[in-house]
Amino acid sequence: MPRLARLPSASRRWAARFDASLRSRAEGLVRWNLAPMYDGMRSARVIVISTPKCGRTWLRALLSAYDAYRAGAPPPRRLEATERRLGVLFSHDRWEHAAAPWPSFMLGRCLVPRDRREGAKVVLLARDPRDAFVSLYFELSRRQRWFSGTMDDMLRHPTFGLSRIVDVMNGWAAECNGSQRLALLRYEDLHEDPETRFRGFLEFAFGSADREALERAVQFASFGRLRQLEAEGYFEESAMRTVNPGDPDSYKVRRGEVGTHEEYLSKEAIAYARCEFLRLDPLFGYAGAGGVKPT
Repeated sequence: MPRLARLPSASRRWAARFDASLRSRAEGLVRWNLAPMYDGMRSARVIVISTPKCGRTWLRALLSAYDAYRAGAPPPRRLEATERRLGVLFSHDRWEHAAAPWPSFMLGRCLVPRDRREGAKVVLLARDPRDAFVSLYFELSRRQRWFSGTMDDMLRHPTFGLSRIVDVMNGWAAECNGSQRLALLRYEDLHEDPETRFRGFLEFAFGSADREALERAVQFASFGRLRQLEAEGYFEESAMRTVNPGDPDSYKVRRGEVGTHEEYLSKEAIAYARCEFLRLDPLFGYAGAGGVKPT
């Protein structure tokens, strides 16, 4: 990314398309992981896989708070220790793999190792890719400063655009097809009934759920509460810190709403986004989507 950023815009766009084309050709071949990038990739008992901005931070906060309340302790300020101890890995897998530097790409460092994909319980954490894309735009433009163009520009980006998100989700659907160790958790369902959906996650992952700890965790990790904690600097991990307190779109916990993508996209972009959405595998259960190929 830094090297591409120094090129003139036209050259940068050409280089990005060329790079994405090479990655697309190699992606189906590289399914190994010779040097895991994250702790727990080879030992996790539960793996939560998602593209960015699908509610992963929310689920992580729920899990850490639940585990702490069950032990009679306050929610921790760091989330990773809880996940390692419980054997839970949160991974972007194919999506992060597609955006990794070439050495990491060829080593497969971001991919969940095959033995874990086959032996662990897998939760696909999904969100309407159009809403996820809008949140990702603000993440990359306001927080990480990886992208400086407009939202419509990024919509068609070969690595960070909507088509890539749909391709990655469809890849997981094909990979997990028929698995008896798979559960689907959708952001929209968690948003509508967090207590019921989080209970389902706990029962799938660990076999049971403590009612009191669950209720307290849901209260602790409500959207408003998490946004307040972020503003106060409660969490110690850098990914959970506010970048610009004066910019509401720069928060990690941004809006927490469903179906808002049309508020941000042009009419042309909305039409394009719908075509991409229609390609989404029916495994994810979104009305209207069904693996339809664009004409």
